Amino acid sequence: MNSNLGVKNIFYILLVTVLLWFLYSQRQILAPFIIAMIFAFVFNPLINLFSKYLKMPRITSILLVYIILIGSVGFGISILTDSIVKEFESLTKAFSSFVMSAKDNTSNLPIWIKPYAIAYFEDLNKNEVIQKISISSIPFFSVALSGIVNVLIFLFATFFFLKDNKKMISRSIQFLPVGYQKNAKELLVRINSILSSYLRGQLILVVSLIFMLSIGFHILGVKYALSLAVLSGILGIIPFIGTLFSIVFGAVVTVMTGGIHNFQLGTLETVIVFIATFYAAQLIQDYVIAPFVIGRVTKLHPLVILFSVIVGGQIYGILGILLAVPIVAVLKIILEFSSEKINNKT
Repeated sequence: MNSNLGVKNIFYILLVTVLLWFLYSQRQILAPFIIAMIFAFVFNPLINLFSKYLKMPRITSILLVYIILIGSVGFGISILTDSIVKEFESLTKAFSSFVMSAKDNTSNLPIWIKPYAIAYFEDLNKNEVIQKISISSIPFFSVALSGIVNVLIFLFATFFFLKDNKKMISRSIQFLPVGYQKNAKELLVRINSILSSYLRGQLILVVSLIFMLSIGFHILGVKYALSLAVLSGILGIIPFIGTLFSIVFGAVVTVMTGGIHNFQLGTLETVIVFIATFYAAQLIQDYVIAPFVIGRVTKLHPLVILFSVIVGGQIYGILGILLAVPIVAVLKIILEFSSEKINNKT
């Protein structure tokens, strides 16, 4: 009996190891499927709402959500894209002028930093990152085709994740030994609850931060207010690192483009006011909006979050950074659940 149990445990450990290796080795191919699963987690409650209260077939509910989302995205793009594109184009030109001006003034830098600055600008010239961007036709069409294929895979996979998620889960559980199936169902309910809350909450927090920063920057008269707000909101998904980069980048851009135009402030005062505005929006988000929207669902220590983000970036790139926190939260649930079961048995 014990020997059979040992063989089963070894088998499941090997199975999980092979699965993890496969997920890592095929991470580029699996990216649209992972994003589709995230999308399904976020919008599954809306599908359930339409199906339950509007008495709509599930397929019809999914198609209705697709139409609403595509329409909303299209409407938002039609309103914001022109402004954002113009701001980014202007920001690129301003940054180019700033870099070229800094290059011309390297002789005025301190002796200890001058060699590094000269080497940096020489490398910049070799790569021609700012002065010239050339894209050959074949790589361009290859990337475009790959993007279209990934979007189609995403839409296709999302549809079936939303339509057949219960069947997929029940069939997956059936592969487990009978004695483990009840615990697996209970564990999946907990995981589904925390992931749904976290992902929907993050989506709302991104939109709210963009809205608050956009208003704050416009009141101050910050140039490229909308672009900086959108960039900060999106990067805000990445704990600590994204926020820090947004503050530093935004402050540099604000100083570089003439400071705060609605108030006469010096460079130091401009930086302080910019950081204070960003910090005020972050405080409102963390202590007013977040407790109602997402609560403290992950209950992870800040050091654990920071470490998981860094490791996620090393393993899986941008997608790993975005998924690091929910994955660690899921692992925490699994460990807590296992501990509960072990303690109950003893």
